[in-house]
Amino acid sequence: MQDKLVRATAADGNIRIVAANTTKLVEKARLIHGTYPTATAALGRILTGALLIGAGLKNQETVTIKIEGDGPLGVLLAVAGNKGKVKGYVSNPHVYIEPEQSGKMDVGKAVGQGMLYVIKDLKLKGVYTGSSPLISGEIGDDISHYFHSSEQIPTAVGMGVLVDKDTTVKGAGGYLIQLLPDAPEEIVAHLEKKVMELGAVSSFVEKGKESMDIVEYLCNPWNVVVHEEKEVDFECGCSIDKIEKIVISLGEAEIKDIINTEKKAELVCHFCNETYELDEKALLDILAKAKGDES
Repeated sequence: MQDKLVRATAADGNIRIVAANTTKLVEKARLIHGTYPTATAALGRILTGALLIGAGLKNQETVTIKIEGDGPLGVLLAVAGNKGKVKGYVSNPHVYIEPEQSGKMDVGKAVGQGMLYVIKDLKLKGVYTGSSPLISGEIGDDISHYFHSSEQIPTAVGMGVLVDKDTTVKGAGGYLIQLLPDAPEEIVAHLEKKVMELGAVSSFVEKGKESMDIVEYLCNPWNVVVHEEKEVDFECGCSIDKIEKIVISLGEAEIKDIINTEKKAELVCHFCNETYELDEKALLDILAKAKGDES
């Protein structure tokens, strides 16, 4: 069954919730990037987080989540829109730190201390950039803290990736819950209790639970109104046309230098590791386009 995301409200609109099962897309990302278990858990969490935030965007708007920590993982980055597609990468995919006694991956240690950045490209409305210090490096806690500190929205975020002994992904998913500013205290207290009872969302998903099961569990006993349910996937969207535009952006002089010295160029997409090889003829064609753009 394909991974899915559900966006809903509950308790007469006092609760907004987005939940997603991301097991297959995180496994797809693992295969593309060749991540070791701790890196798989971290990359899976940030991919899930971007999907959850992106679900609230409109049309062609996108959100980029970037984590810069001083741990061995380096930079983590994920980009998503509201179409259910996400892409991302980790600077150092070959990170493995011995799990805690509970079996939980020590993502916090692998991420380290640093900053979380949220960049929302709202197209005609402009680009909004917010940031907050990492409080744990566990990513879910850090995104929750970001919403509290930068956007002043009470938010609960739970994300997890369960990695099997053979390094494949057994279960992955997450939820993002936001409350209206004047939500009754009894709703807040009950939600806190349900979040604690749910436990690790990756284990919940690994048992065969779907996105809607997460929503119904957390929002019980209130009536749930589903606003959207859609499939989600890891999808880069790179193409030779986009690669050509990147080369054109180097400028005529730089392209000439590549032609004269190397006579070819090789570009690798950070998001999907696709390699694009441009021979001399292709570079000359791009140079002609660059001259046209500059004239």
